[in-house]
Amino acid sequence: MPSTAPPSGHDDLHRYQHFKLYRDYVEHEDALIDKRLLWNLNIQGFLLATYGFSVQKLAEVQVHQPQTDEKELLGTWALYALLFVLPLLGGVISFLSWQGIEAAQFAIKNLSDEWAEIEHGYKSRHDALKPPQPLPQLPKMTGGGAALAHDWGLRAPLWFPWAFICVWGALFAFYILLLAHFWKD
Repeated sequence: MPSTAPPSGHDDLHRYQHFKLYRDYVEHEDALIDKRLLWNLNIQGFLLATYGFSVQKLAEVQVHQPQTDEKELLGTWALYALLFVLPLLGGVISFLSWQGIEAAQFAIKNLSDEWAEIEHGYKSRHDALKPPQPLPQLPKMTGGGAALAHDWGLRAPLWFPWAFICVWGALFAFYILLLAHFWKD
């Protein structure tokens, strides 16, 4: 991470390069958020499809074939095991995705806060020199200067993994309840 102290003397070109360096870091972290969210969505789609096909296959096996052959029983238990493992795997993957997204958003906030301090140093130095023209304005590091827009934009990447965690949790709980019901009989 570059030093947060502004350079000595007034140098607008250096200020723009300094801003660009920080903005590039923010763009890198934003790209990481995008990749982590897309990986999670792709993996979750695959896992949910696998779960659905497994449920369908288990229902077909149970309805159309009597469970007398040991190979059929083994296949049925493998499907039960898969239906047990998939929600756990999906939940863990979503949780890890959420942690990665949270880390990148934390890094972006830190970069934005650091840049605000640096920019304050540039403006203080500029004001002390009393130049004839005002210091050109640079945009905020994030959100185009609208904190609310930036905050709302960060919600979806954080909420999507938790939505999948809830879905997998519900499927897992339903699965356990069904097993308990059938084993009780």
